[in-house]
Amino acid sequence: MKLIASIFTMVLISSCGFVHYMGTKSTVDKSSLEVDNYLISNKISFYDYNLFIKDELIDSLSSKKHAVNLWQLEHGTEQSTIQLRIYDSLGVLVNAYVQCYGEFKRLNILSDKPYKKFNYLPTNFELRFNDNLDLWNINESDRQEILAKARQKKYTIVVYWNIWSNYYSKVMLKELRKYLKKYQMKDEVLIILVNTDFSKTN
Repeated sequence: MKLIASIFTMVLISSCGFVHYMGTKSTVDKSSLEVDNYLISNKISFYDYNLFIKDELIDSLSSKKHAVNLWQLEHGTEQSTIQLRIYDSLGVLVNAYVQCYGEFKRLNILSDKPYKKFNYLPTNFELRFNDNLDLWNINESDRQEILAKARQKKYTIVVYWNIWSNYYSKVMLKELRKYLKKYQMKDEVLIILVNTDFSKTN
């Protein structure tokens, strides 16, 4: 029984499925108003853009072009929809966190300035900022504006988050807020929040 329990636990962790069992909410559609109200209620106002991922492309986070976690990519398991990515002004990925790496406060890449790196994590440093924009529900004008602003900043931080994950997204967002304030980084960083709840247009 212990062996079965251990295998079950490993499967849950490797697929990020265990977040559903740890105080999460149901995965349901969220409107723009619901997302805005959630951010306001949690005093999250430091972002430059508050966007949605395209519903039909959410699985693309697990594709070779977008996957952060190389171990999961190689083993064909689903990537987490809770992520924090840091890109430099050239759009090169310089650091990242995904929920499957473990507790954010334990692996807090925002605990140092400009960021803390854990070299043993299987992060895909081949990712590029420009590719993210293909997944977002934006028009061409927004796309060009975001690309231009990203080139003007030292770093661009992209946060994939959702309301259904409850504690997990909330901790990541609040740690980002603390980071920007503690190290006075706001002027150096473009912050893009991308909601991965299944969105509605209303």
